[in-house]
Amino acid sequence: MDILIKFVKELTNKNYEDDFADRLNYSLTPLLLLFMAGVNIAKVYLGTALNCFSKVEFKDRWNEYMHAYCLIENTYFVRTNESIPIEYDMRNERQIAYYQWVPYILMIQAATFWFPQQIWRSTNWLTGFRINETALAAKEFIGGSETQKQEIVQLAKSLDLITDIRHKYWRYMNANTYVTLSYFIMKFFNTFLVLIHMKIYQVFIGDHFFSYYAIKHNLEWTNSGLFPRVTVCDFSINKIGQQVNYTVQCVLSSNLLNEKIFIIMWSWMLILLVINIANIINWIWELMNRQKFYESLFELFRDKKSYCLNLSAKGYDNHIIGQESEKQKLLVHSPISKERKQTEEQRVNSTLYNNTDLFIVFKLLKVHAGIYATSKLFQYWCDHQKPLLLDIEPLKIDNDDNISSQALTSSVPLTPTSP
Repeated sequence: MDILIKFVKELTNKNYEDDFADRLNYSLTPLLLLFMAGVNIAKVYLGTALNCFSKVEFKDRWNEYMHAYCLIENTYFVRTNESIPIEYDMRNERQIAYYQWVPYILMIQAATFWFPQQIWRSTNWLTGFRINETALAAKEFIGGSETQKQEIVQLAKSLDLITDIRHKYWRYMNANTYVTLSYFIMKFFNTFLVLIHMKIYQVFIGDHFFSYYAIKHNLEWTNSGLFPRVTVCDFSINKIGQQVNYTVQCVLSSNLLNEKIFIIMWSWMLILLVINIANIINWIWELMNRQKFYESLFELFRDKKSYCLNLSAKGYDNHIIGQESEKQKLLVHSPISKERKQTEEQRVNSTLYNNTDLFIVFKLLKVHAGIYATSKLFQYWCDHQKPLLLDIEPLKIDNDDNISSQALTSSVPLTPTSP
């Protein structure tokens, strides 16, 4: 019970590493499943889940035994216009084997929907971005003091430092897209889980649950066998050393509740599937058009000087079509050492439009902290980029696109040679 309470508290905790669709998957859906499981457990163990016709010869103890046995063991369904099968193999084929396991199935489903989000949290935590703490600090910045402003400036510097560290040590994968891939894997896995759970419903309830014909023609359970309320149970009693077999008819009232639970959950899974697919398409679209997102952040401080504003106005289109901006030409074609060129090229590649991980971070920050706090953090991050290329700013290019040796000597120091 303590584990279940802790699990519910975990589901209700506020998290800043997600969007609306993520919360539907890892929070609302598990809570809904646990609620349904609790209602089912209350019906089975506190209420009356099954009642069977009793024979006159049965004593009170026999009646208790009969009800307990038929509830634990599987009953089987016989249509009203059919006779009870004589062969026990045919009876076993018609057994209803799911109603005892319904609450446990629902609880396992709740845990599986919660699990992918935990993997995502661990992934972005290991990368160093720690989106949850970053978003919380950004929220506290709104209307904050000068001390909080300095903290947000340090936070912007930390984001830039994290990018540089990941460039240096994450050698076997693209460090600019790792968080992006992790986030999309989580979303695709959530969508896959919805399909798996819909299949689980079909396995435990039967093929008729997904029968379009049964839904269209509004077939009753008496004909379709879907969540039958009246079932048949076989059991034996020893009387004076002799085993006597009995067959009784039972009312499985818990199936009425199970029917409503699974109809609600199947409908919710269908809605969740549509939401997940639409959410993935929307994220892909915004990722491909992330310039518009950054432009919305630029608008709040367009009257201020910023390295990112200059990059947005001059460098983005050139980067997209494969051309080189003035700064990139200076980096690539200047007669500086190969090691320095590679270092500066890495810094350029880790700037705004080439790093999808930063887009994921700033996008989630905007969802939770709002556009103002995100824009201020973005501004401080942009301002921190300017010193990275400060040595290149004074360089001038003549009419022949040649860099003067004097400018190179004064602005971009050559790598010292070993004696």
